[in-house]
Amino acid sequence: MCFRMLLLFVMPLLMAPSFALSIPVQQEVEPMVTLAEGNTAFAFDLYQQVRAEDGNFFYSPYSISQAVALVYAGAQGATAQQIADTMHFTLPLDQLGSSFGDVNAALQSYADSLPTEYQDAAFQLTIANSLWGQRGYPFADAYLNILSDSFSSELRSVDYQSAADAARQEINAWVAENTNNKIPSVIPEGVLSEQTRLVLANAIYFNARWRNEFPAFSTQDADFTTLAGDSVQVPMMGQEGNFSFVDADGYDAISLPYMSPQVSMILILPEDFSAFEESLDAATFTEIAASLEPGRAIVQIPRFEINADLQLGTILQQMGMQDAFDGSAADFSGMVRNGEFPDGNLALDAALHRAVIKVDEEGTEAAAVTIMMMGATSAPPPATFTFRADKPFIFAIYDNETGTVLFLGRLVDPS
Repeated sequence: MCFRMLLLFVMPLLMAPSFALSIPVQQEVEPMVTLAEGNTAFAFDLYQQVRAEDGNFFYSPYSISQAVALVYAGAQGATAQQIADTMHFTLPLDQLGSSFGDVNAALQSYADSLPTEYQDAAFQLTIANSLWGQRGYPFADAYLNILSDSFSSELRSVDYQSAADAARQEINAWVAENTNNKIPSVIPEGVLSEQTRLVLANAIYFNARWRNEFPAFSTQDADFTTLAGDSVQVPMMGQEGNFSFVDADGYDAISLPYMSPQVSMILILPEDFSAFEESLDAATFTEIAASLEPGRAIVQIPRFEINADLQLGTILQQMGMQDAFDGSAADFSGMVRNGEFPDGNLALDAALHRAVIKVDEEGTEAAAVTIMMMGATSAPPPATFTFRADKPFIFAIYDNETGTVLFLGRLVDPS
């Protein structure tokens, strides 16, 4: 018999202003860069998997990567290799965990660089991990120590065997608390059962105001041409200011900083959206981010919200993580004492990702959760560039300090 694990990813996002910060000197920069490069590669591999779906989408590759890392820490053999290849994990396990910890610390410290009166109101970014294991199950101390030391994640005991729905409600309550109630529930009824042995969850919450807010009086209804070619009316925000942008062959791009300028939203507006999307990869995005130059620009973007769910189990298998979901092939023996399962093998049963984002004149609010279950003052110069997002565009919330893509999505129909 095979028992189940569930992997959860949850993320809410809100936007606000930002200030500058450097990575603390005690953190090793090179492994953080390696981690960020792998995360970006995975982010756009995943983009290519989900872009075939109709409509808008939004997800947190960083949340997903961190949740999968919680599973990877207990994987062995071919299962571990497939996870590493899919997720672009190239660091040794001890460095991978510590690098996630260093990036998390850097991200969560950005608010501290703001004046005290702005810290909570202007910029919030919180990341939380949790494990929910079957009470009495023989999880290996070495595995739990890795998760505790590198991911600040403690094991919480629940009883799936006799009270699976109570465990579900407890996990959903944790998700709600760690996403400021933007994601009140992620595990639906019936997903957990007496065969569930472990649920691993990662939640990321971002709420930030723009460094330069859009004046409310400038917002006007305007036409937006959807990917299907229809014209819809949307509230179009507008402002003129100093931004970093690029007017390139085939696309325009602009970076809108939050109150903490380490983090910004990069928007990419292709001339031919479908053709550009088909060739979009990590190298293209990295080149765009590096090519942005400061100048005076007029910016017009729609006010929008996206609520998105990804059933990542099938997607991750298509990307190469087959063994982790196969009850006969999965090898998570590093999770249990002496590598011996007391009541059957342990495999991933599902990977659920829920993400929400709200973008308005003041800023952005976003949240995401990933869950994996295992069974078992002079006059300004004139604007030289106009960025008018009145057709489909791609957007990323990007940490300029560590090079981490926190969130990624597309808007093809804001109606």
